[in-house]
Amino acid sequence: MKKLSLFFRFVVLRIVTRTSSPQDKTALLSEQALAAAKSVIRQLTKGNLDSVMLRCDERVKAVMNTASLEQVWKSYTSTRGVFKTDHSLGVKLYGGVIITRTMCTFANDSLNVQLVFDSSLRIAGVSFPRPKQIAPHYDAPPYIDTSLFTEQEVTFGTLTLPGT
Repeated sequence: MKKLSLFFRFVVLRIVTRTSSPQDKTALLSEQALAAAKSVIRQLTKGNLDSVMLRCDERVKAVMNTASLEQVWKSYTSTRGVFKTDHSLGVKLYGGVIITRTMCTFANDSLNVQLVFDSSLRIAGVSFPRPKQIAPHYDAPPYIDTSLFTEQEVTFGTLTLPGT
């Protein structure tokens, strides 16, 4: 009975691996990378930097150690307050690596964390890109007559500035 059970497991495993498409494998790898990113961020926010360093590949370890990771992490988080939550902004496969972006929300501010993983889900890069700034919307007060304004280009020597 035990041999039969083992045989069926083997057959099912072979069917699953043969029928899974590249898209399925990509989706699975993306899911695993997002879970790995969430785990790394949890370790960072708890101060378990040694465990984060254990997940790094050799190239990262050659340029960063636990002390430098701690210094960088504190420089980004010291004024932001207590960690509250994280939210995945997405995952992208690019050139053999998996790039995850996560927005971390703290008591006073938020921080983007970009983690790059290799195909073994080892950390191949860490960065903290600035969020894209969106200009605030401006509504002119009701007493402003916009027909009294015109826009035109301004030229100073060879430099032309748009009027908008």
